[in-house]
Amino acid sequence: MTPPGEGGIGIIALAGAGAARLLDRVFVGTRRGASELPLGAIAHGTVRRQAEVVDEVIVARLQAEAEPRFEVNCHGGIVAVRAVLRCLEEAGARVVDPSQFMPRARGGGPLSPSGVRERALAALPHALTRLGAAMLLHQAGGALGDEVGRVCHLLDAGRPEEAAARLDAALEMAPLGRALLNPPKVALLGPPNVGKSTLLNALLHEERVIVHHEPGTTRDVVAETVSLGGVPFELMDSAGIRATDDDLERMAVDRAADLAARCDVALVLFDARDGPG
Repeated sequence: MTPPGEGGIGIIALAGAGAARLLDRVFVGTRRGASELPLGAIAHGTVRRQAEVVDEVIVARLQAEAEPRFEVNCHGGIVAVRAVLRCLEEAGARVVDPSQFMPRARGGGPLSPSGVRERALAALPHALTRLGAAMLLHQAGGALGDEVGRVCHLLDAGRPEEAAARLDAALEMAPLGRALLNPPKVALLGPPNVGKSTLLNALLHEERVIVHHEPGTTRDVVAETVSLGGVPFELMDSAGIRATDDDLERMAVDRAADLAARCDVALVLFDARDGPG
């Protein structure tokens, strides 16, 4: 249920008619096993591969109908979660996309309230910033439907100018919404030694790229995601663009030129003493 990556805990959902029996094969509870848990109860214990302890976990039973559902709360981080998942797979579980656990829209299409909620919740594990997660939760809570309702009310009341103004305001937010889900690609371009790599390091707050007074230090495109004001951006540092007889540097310059053609934003740096030309 939690996306892959760093974190304090990882939550793995397990559902199906045989979920309790499967979990009993790998989970050793401190006081009781998974199949003994009533609805809403939790149990502390360990996930084991034979006699080896893989992780210390807390198991919760969330559903007790025809298709029981459990959540396994293990330690966070890619390695710990993958180790527990591997144990569950070896016991007979099948890993599926987390969206299959989300509520499904029933009629009305993708722009219906239930359709918008389904898509927002499916995108939530992939949010890159808190602002992105807040926007998705806002949409899952019916923000779009509420705004459409206000516009319809204004139209019914014979106030089309106010309705148009609300629609324009909503449409102005669309680029921000798209950027929160799909970070704009920002290419740092310019001649050698104008501070492209220095700027990238400063925005990342770490020495991600080697900086040297000799021109041509950066050869490959270096891409990193950074949050600026809660909006994620993919920053891409590239080789300095200049005429050169060096074959390797020429290839790097060609890659920088290709990057300029396919980025969303080209941030061109230059030495103020030389000017942009």
